[in-house]
Amino acid sequence: MIKLKRLNHNFRSVNFMSINNDIRNLLDIQDKNILFCKNAVTTVTYHQRKIKKVNAVLTYIPKCCERCGIINTNFTVVKNGTKTSMILLPRTSHFDTYLNLKKQRFYCKACQETFTARTTVIEPGCHLSIAIKRLTLLYLSDISSIKTISKRVGISISTTLRVLNTLENQHQTDWMHLPEVLCFDEVRLTSNVLGGLSFIYLDEKSGKILDILPDRRQTTLKSHFLHYPKEVRDKVKYIVIDMNASYETVIKTVFPNAAIILDRFHIVQLFQRSLSSTRVNVSKQLSYKKDALVLKRYWKKFNKYSDKLDYKNYKHFSLFKGLFTEQDLIDRLLAYSPELSDAYDIYQAIIRIIKYKKTEEFLPFLEELEKKGTPNDLFKTSVQSIIKHKEHILNAISYSYSNATLEGINNKIKVIKRVSFGYRTFNSFRNRIFITA
Repeated sequence: MIKLKRLNHNFRSVNFMSINNDIRNLLDIQDKNILFCKNAVTTVTYHQRKIKKVNAVLTYIPKCCERCGIINTNFTVVKNGTKTSMILLPRTSHFDTYLNLKKQRFYCKACQETFTARTTVIEPGCHLSIAIKRLTLLYLSDISSIKTISKRVGISISTTLRVLNTLENQHQTDWMHLPEVLCFDEVRLTSNVLGGLSFIYLDEKSGKILDILPDRRQTTLKSHFLHYPKEVRDKVKYIVIDMNASYETVIKTVFPNAAIILDRFHIVQLFQRSLSSTRVNVSKQLSYKKDALVLKRYWKKFNKYSDKLDYKNYKHFSLFKGLFTEQDLIDRLLAYSPELSDAYDIYQAIIRIIKYKKTEEFLPFLEELEKKGTPNDLFKTSVQSIIKHKEHILNAISYSYSNATLEGINNKIKVIKRVSFGYRTFNSFRNRIFITA
């Protein structure tokens, strides 16, 4: 058995400086001018909750006066009492942790002014440690609500927003550089912006967001992009957009050397919606309710590219008797209506041209559609749209650039907005997007 006297002797022999360094390492306080008191860590009640309080002293001999700048020689600057601050630190053992720091005050005999000792733990005039602010920004980079983040860190919602808005000056637009390929799109951020939609653009190659504007009006876009010098704007070669006609007007004015590329996803989506509406209209015209139910049940099969349909494996499909392949199922569904069959063929032809970059087939395909006509007015409108943008669509087929990265960021923005139950101010949401995306 170990004797208690020997244990007590070992405890008494522990060096106090060792404990001081342990506390410093635990709290990640690198400032050597902060000295921890004996029995520094205590558990107390503060603002009706239990906290860990760490008592420490900040003192040093200043090299000069912070007010007038005079060098401290022959005791020009002397000690002049202390000032105690409760500084919030990151939590330890799920307890809110405060550094009860007694800061040395100094008096300058030359200018007769006083000042307080400074430390790297905290910014002047603040009660939040720099570590807390960094932790808040780290949590803000995740998809969580402001309320959840404030509870994790142990600060108020308004304080969390203030920390977030400190990033506003860090996201300044570089007016002297633009990438060769830009992506344009709109996104709904806050309800108090003009037009309801905001504008976002990024570098297609790196995926970096370049800026977010409060609205997408032509005057706003032109005013923004004209801040870039002409030689910078002339270096932009390609711009990927959706079918928003206002973007084309802005691009022709601001980026005269840039070729417009229509995003392939929006081209396919245009015909996919026309096909879906055609399927719904056909199902309403069918005599048997079961046939309409079949078209409704297997709507996803129509959107699938025909080359990916399984034509080898037979299996049972509900509402049908016997075994069929996916290709057999599609053939049976298309047999319900010639209009639906023609619409499906046009949709599959568009996918095939885009997927395999058949630029030589695109214009003949449009000419054939103009001669033969379209199954209905829905497809007529879609065909007229691609005829109007045929040059941009040819660029989309020829080049691999797309808005895929930007669409992914927009989806992430929607998730942030849903989790946070919306944002009131545009600037706060803009700063959150920059730190998250």
